[in-house]
Amino acid sequence: MTHEDPGITVTWPRCAQRLAEELRGSGVLSDPAWREAVGRVPRHLFVPDFYLRTGAAAEDERKGTHFTPDTPGHLEAAYSDQTLVTQFIEYDGWPWPTSSSTAPSLMLRMLQALDVHDGMTALEVGTGTGYNAGLLSERLGDDRVTSIDIDSDLIGLARSRLEAAGYHPTLAVRDGRHGYPEAAPYDRLIATVAFDEIPTEWIKQTKPGGIIVCDLRHSGAPWSGALARLEVGDDQTAVGRLLPCPVGFMSARTHAEIPGISDSAGMDRTVVKDRDTDVGGSTAMSPGLALIIWQYLPDLVAYPGEDTLTVVAGDSWAEVGLLEPTRVSHGGPRDIWGVVEDARNRWEAAGRPGVERFGITVEPGRQWVWLDSPVGAVTC
Repeated sequence: MTHEDPGITVTWPRCAQRLAEELRGSGVLSDPAWREAVGRVPRHLFVPDFYLRTGAAAEDERKGTHFTPDTPGHLEAAYSDQTLVTQFIEYDGWPWPTSSSTAPSLMLRMLQALDVHDGMTALEVGTGTGYNAGLLSERLGDDRVTSIDIDSDLIGLARSRLEAAGYHPTLAVRDGRHGYPEAAPYDRLIATVAFDEIPTEWIKQTKPGGIIVCDLRHSGAPWSGALARLEVGDDQTAVGRLLPCPVGFMSARTHAEIPGISDSAGMDRTVVKDRDTDVGGSTAMSPGLALIIWQYLPDLVAYPGEDTLTVVAGDSWAEVGLLEPTRVSHGGPRDIWGVVEDARNRWEAAGRPGVERFGITVEPGRQWVWLDSPVGAVTC
């Protein structure tokens, strides 16, 4: 497939090699084996039709600019280090993005963190377009790769596109939380959708000493997420550090027809209280602090606005300005912004730790996020 520019023929191998070199030059891609895989896998086959946020005015202000094979610049865009959205679901009057080919820099960062070696087997949770499964198949061999997705339509498209690219990994329609025990145990497991917690089934299906890499991200406040890299023990436990990742994946869906978003109970404004606060919404979204707030308010659902941040937890809510000092309005049986202030105090006392100082431990029936040491959980 080619696209004509004045004086030059743009071919997909040239675009793929340019992407590989761009990722190498930026420091993202250091492993030569993965660099070769990026240059060999035809990303454009997996994203013939996608939406992209561009600097120019988008065709659709809700979705972005629509690219098809006939769109000028389609091939160049397909091999850009951008997230290409390929599926939306209309829900509650809004088109929610539910599948994409994620920015290659993030994909390769996760694949390198997976630390694969020849002869290993891998399970991918979240097939999506199939491009990441193609990279894994190129690196390990498609007979050693299994990929699952909750959406049967996506699996069907991914299968045809992988076959067109020459790959035949095992694909199945499954809820990612349950993994794929039929081909277990795996040496490596990677999740390319975001989860609020690490499913224990993944631990059971990964060999002792194996690695799990997952986007651990709160669906109600996605800026509170991080990449989790865990090593599986021989007693169905897993421990690992969190890696900074301010922008992550779409949240896992429980049902294929519903986007993976959190719904709040609503805001009862019958009684509204106002007070001053020295914690603004922007501070509450700081990496590190946001992780602590998530542990304090696990049912949090946040709605960032142009000048305010609104948060709901259970039947309580708060609305606060982004910059401090500011005013906070709150209602319900508890002052949840007071909980945020307590979390900020703990964060300050610990030296304003970044995401890299946190980790996670998973045991049968229990898991917890910790700061500096697995001994104690971050709890309110």
